[in-house]
Amino acid sequence: MLKKDARTVAAQQVARLESAMCLRRRWSPENFQLFLVEHPLVRHLTRRLIWGVYSAENQLLACFRVAEDNSYSTADDDLFTLPEGDISIGIPHVLEISPTDAAAFGQLFADYELLPPFRQLDRNSYALTEAERNASELTRWAGRKCPSGRVMGLANKGWMRGEPTCAGRWLDRLDDQTSGPLVVNHGNR
Repeated sequence: MLKKDARTVAAQQVARLESAMCLRRRWSPENFQLFLVEHPLVRHLTRRLIWGVYSAENQLLACFRVAEDNSYSTADDDLFTLPEGDISIGIPHVLEISPTDAAAFGQLFADYELLPPFRQLDRNSYALTEAERNASELTRWAGRKCPSGRVMGLANKGWMRGEPTCAGRWLDRLDDQTSGPLVVNHGNR
């Protein structure tokens, strides 16, 4: 019974950390150390992720990982010390990490045989084109087909289902910085 409970808690923590990455959740250095690095259950997950130091303006300043001895290291496996000042710690999305850092951390994780608890570096991501940045609607994926189970599975990742609309459903992902509906048309039957 205890093993089953531990697996359930671990799965919940993995989902929580992945959501923290997607929602750009940040921790103070003190809370990061206390609630993540030193936590008896979560510390094993923190060692398998890339972490970022963010400025007060929420800009990524540097990336690091948590080593087995709870020290911090760079992608080159050099000792890393958190900078002084008004900073926060978060899990950077692959779109925030430079290609050089992503490759170096990927190699470091491979060398140490560290398997991330969720897709961080190899996550499917799609940067907006300049035209899409200025558009009010994204049409790149219009007409694409996707199994309904995958769409409904978005509810497990923080999306909220809306009421059916004209031949479709909408889902909305809300956080403190962004929101955007995803309209899904069930197509012809």
